[in-house]
Amino acid sequence: MYLKVSFDEIKALVKANANQVIDLSPVDNKTVCLCVDVRLGAVLGHELRKNISVKLHVVEMRGKDLVLAYDAGAGVDMLLAGAQMLFPQLRQVKMVELPEKGRAVVHLAMVDGLDKALDKADVKDISFEGDSAVIDFTLK
Repeated sequence: MYLKVSFDEIKALVKANANQVIDLSPVDNKTVCLCVDVRLGAVLGHELRKNISVKLHVVEMRGKDLVLAYDAGAGVDMLLAGAQMLFPQLRQVKMVELPEKGRAVVHLAMVDGLDKALDKADVKDISFEGDSAVIDFTLK
């Protein structure tokens, strides 16, 4: 079976679960570009922000975990590693594991609304078509 989920729905899930506003655009059927505006801090009363773009490539589904390869450069690697070290207790940080450079594992069962759905379905693959993600799954 296939389920098509619009990028707008994915953005709403990210906003609700990670309190982060993102933008998504398709690159190819297995890759999407994620853009996010990150607050880096404040200096002399001025807020420092950086818009970061990351290409996310779907590698595989491993049970309830989505394995991604990402390409974003050394600066983003440093930001991600820093967030993992400084804020390990945050739910958003626990949702994403960084097992090695350029790889991310997203624990989909930690996303409100997906946890119950994943108990009833085995996701085989995720691809992208237009402005949507296409989820290939079987019911349990």
